[in-house]
Amino acid sequence: MKKIPKRLKKQLIIGGIYLGIFSIIFFIGFSFLWKKIPHKENGLEKLIPPQVVYLKFFKNQPNWGSVLVKIRNFNKNYGLLSFSYKIEFFDENQNSLKEIFGEDFIYPLEAKYLCKPKIEIETSKVSQIKISFFDLKWKKTPYKNSLLLVRQIRSGYSQPPQVGYFWVDGIVKNNSQFFLKKIRVLVILRDKSRGNEIGVGETSIYDLSLREERYFKIPFSKEVIEKIEKDIDFKRIEVFAYTNLMKF
Repeated sequence: MKKIPKRLKKQLIIGGIYLGIFSIIFFIGFSFLWKKIPHKENGLEKLIPPQVVYLKFFKNQPNWGSVLVKIRNFNKNYGLLSFSYKIEFFDENQNSLKEIFGEDFIYPLEAKYLCKPKIEIETSKVSQIKISFFDLKWKKTPYKNSLLLVRQIRSGYSQPPQVGYFWVDGIVKNNSQFFLKKIRVLVILRDKSRGNEIGVGETSIYDLSLREERYFKIPFSKEVIEKIEKDIDFKRIEVFAYTNLMKF
């Protein structure tokens, strides 16, 4: 068997080194591009689940409180026809105190609020809150908003024998071309100093026809308002209306 000439052996070694370097550069470049390319799973783009951008717990009373969560869908073309979520409360030792569950939807690129106005729990023990999402049902959709108009927002204090102590009311109009089976109306109260959230309320409106308007009223209990009424900025009260136009 002939020996490989020294010159050829040297060229093979150098070639192997260059091949190794090019392989590493190619792998790094391919990995970078792979991350940038929209991939598909089961025929769908790889989608980003909803992200929590804000979460606040209101300790309304010793034995009950309220939760306000703001989430965002960062996907441009896909909304969630429906999704389930779990809100879990922990004490300072990471012991689970309570779990509550809910279901909602979200449009492409939408940011929206989830609200739980009254949760029975020993509020003094709550140290941490976590939210998780599951059963994500994606839908490719052109909708970016629900085409609902909220107007004539007012607020005031009720007089006996009316139920509730403080209220926010207004009118919701269906500006879409569809009959709407359910609309969720959410109210956020803010303070005078920094505009921080200090209270939340929620109600629902059912069976709203095309172009129809409907009156709503959301009462706040005396126990809640007595703690925050000096801080409420009546000019910063916000009302949001949500409905799901996405269909299977």
